[in-house]
Parts: sequence; C-alpha cells; structure tokens
Amino acid sequence: MVLRVPRDATDAQIAQARRQLSREYHPDVNNAPDAAARFDEVQRAFSLLSDPAARAEYDRVGGHPGAVRAARDPGSATEAAPGIFIQPTSVDFGLLEPRRPYADAKVSIAWTGARPGRVTSEAGGGWWTNLGAEMSASSCVVFYLRAAAHAEVPNGRQRAQFTVTLDGTPLTVQLTAEVRGAFPPASPPAFHTAKRSSLEPRQLWIGVLLIVCVFLMVYGYLH
Repeated sequence: MVLRVPRDATDAQIAQARRQLSREYHPDVNNAPDAAARFDEVQRAFSLLSDPAARAEYDRVGGHPGAVRAARDPGSATEAAPGIFIQPTSVDFGLLEPRRPYADAKVSIAWTGARPGRVTSEAGGGWWTNLGAEMSASSCVVFYLRAAAHAEVPNGRQRAQFTVTLDGTPLTVQLTAEVRGAFPPASPPAFHTAKRSSLEPRQLWIGVLLIVCVFLMVYGYLH
C-alpha cells in the first residue's frame, strides 16, 4: 500500500503517514528520479482514503487504487478478465462531419494483481487511431484514441475494435462513429503522427532516468 498503513488504519494514522511520506518524497528534498511521481502517488492515495465511499470501494477490490479510480470514473468499469478492469467497453465518437472532422476518447485499464510486464495495443487504421498511452499509476494505464473522418472514409456508420493485450490477455473495446458529409479529396486525416502501439513500464523509467542524468550534467557544468 502506498501510505504503508494497515487496512484498518484510522484517519489520524492515514494523515500522519501522508505527512511523513510527503516529507520523504518531496522533490525539494529528495533528488531521486521517481521522487515527484511517488509524492503525487502519496497525495492521490490520501485523497482516495479520505473519501468514505472510495475507501469502501478500495477495500472491496482488495486494496488496489487503480481499480478504484477506474470504477469511479464517469461511466462504469467492467471486469473484462479476472482482476482486470476496463472503462469504457465501447466508445461512440458520435457524428463526424466537415465542421467536426474528429473526436477523441480515453480508455482506462486497471488491474488488481502484479503489474503486467508487457502491454501492447493496436495502432488503429482507416478512420481511427491510437494516439498513445500513459501509465497514470502503478496499476492503471490510459489509452488516448481519436476518430477522424476524411475523403477516403465512406459516409455511414463506421465500426471497429480496439484491442489491448496485457501479458497475453486480450481486452477489446468496440468503436463506432457516424460519418456524414463531403470531405475534400486532399484532406488529410486529423491523426497525430506520434503513435505508440506498446507500453513497457521499464522503458518509461529508463527514459525518465536519461532525462534526469542529462539535466544533472548540464547543471553541474553551469555551476
């Protein structure tokens, strides 16, 4: 548990743990590469446990904040596989037309067990794309999707399926959109060029460490 307190901890114990860990991980006093992330995680854990309804849900799912956050987001989270929650299970991007050629959506996946070693996802195709993913916590990943109409997409109801795989376990989200109107032949799809189809937590931390090392080298040179 992030705050290092027992499941039956009192409000006073939770508050004390937050104070101690906030001092320990505050970026002004802790130079570790993950200090800021740990500090933010402490604040989120305290916020969750300070809400009676959220704490009850936390206890229900076995003490995993990622699953609680997914369940408390607008809409409902679905247990797509044992210990794996997805929200939403379907996305309707609505009407895509020349004055509204694209629309965005988020898909959150949380788990209650050990963090998966590999998370892969489809890049998209045709009228939709996967813009990228963000590991928002140690037990939750968020994917950013975009639907975009262009000259090569026919008018009418469009259907597709977005698939995410966690260590061999596939999870699917149904995608729909309604395309209507005439788009210029040369109109490019409103897709971001930097797409990622896989997310490896270890690679994320390596990237963060490299950035910190470069910053320290520049700082040492200037001083």
